[in-house]
Amino acid sequence: MVNNIKSALIQGIFGKGEFMNLKEIWNKYKKVILLGLFVVILAVSLVFGYSPSKNYVTKMIGNFIKEQNEMIMNDYISRIEAYEADIKELKKKNAASDKKIREINNKIGVLENDIDKNKVPVSSDEMRERFRKLGYNPIN
Repeated sequence: MVNNIKSALIQGIFGKGEFMNLKEIWNKYKKVILLGLFVVILAVSLVFGYSPSKNYVTKMIGNFIKEQNEMIMNDYISRIEAYEADIKELKKKNAASDKKIREINNKIGVLENDIDKNKVPVSSDEMRERFRKLGYNPIN
């Protein structure tokens, strides 16, 4: 059939050495020309009509950025919560340590006052009494 159409075109246009009138060509090959135009228009509309547009790509990128942002924020929030829990625990330990330091400083203050109040024993009885308080009983 292709050969017949090709030979018909050649004979119709150049058949007797004369040019065929466009009206005769249109009347003779109207269906073929319309079918060809329809196929070309369909192909062009499919290529440009269904290709991803700029908005589609922009939306994809925006959604990807939004998902990544949410993921980063969730990770950031979980890390902050863990750090806050660690800070709270360290503050408790610091308060306990400060309490122990105050107790030790108070004991040191009491001992320094006792040292300041302590005087050299005046008599041997006073010396023996001090040894007894420390747990050393005199020999005689």
